[in-house]
Amino acid sequence: MRTSEFDSSDEDDFGEEDTTPLLISWLSLSVVECSQSLGICSLPGCRYKDIRRNLQTDIAEFCDQGVEDVFVFCTRGELTEARQSFLNAAAYWKNCRAACRINAGLSYIAACLLLQLSVSMTPSKALEILRELRGGGAIQTVKQYNFLNEFREKFEAYQAAKEALSERSVSR
Repeated sequence: MRTSEFDSSDEDDFGEEDTTPLLISWLSLSVVECSQSLGICSLPGCRYKDIRRNLQTDIAEFCDQGVEDVFVFCTRGELTEARQSFLNAAAYWKNCRAACRINAGLSYIAACLLLQLSVSMTPSKALEILRELRGGGAIQTVKQYNFLNEFREKFEAYQAAKEALSERSVSR
């Protein structure tokens, strides 16, 4: 018997494994005058609720698509909930280094990246680009929408606080 919706025990790994290729949406950073692309996909090897991905197959898809780096935007708890060992999968990587991954609902991080990389990028343009790439669910909540619109102000405040803390440390 499961005690919570987030039980990550190894009991009954039921359901058929999803054999479809891992969908990686490629965001061209040329809109911010960068020659690189950012890949956005679901968690490789995820096993959560009715999702049954195969880690080795997903990593092979990364390699096939020429992925070079990976960023996992989720907590250890979320990794545990997904019942997968993505961070311990180094043995499967062989000839490729990894991919860029953004957890479901966190596409707004990519929008913030666009804002950070270009002073001329507006929050509405970043949102439009992400929605074209990932669909209407790219920004899912009012909180995410507000964060995107306040990102530059929040980042400047963070930088100022960080600088002030650094100055206090030096003066002591």
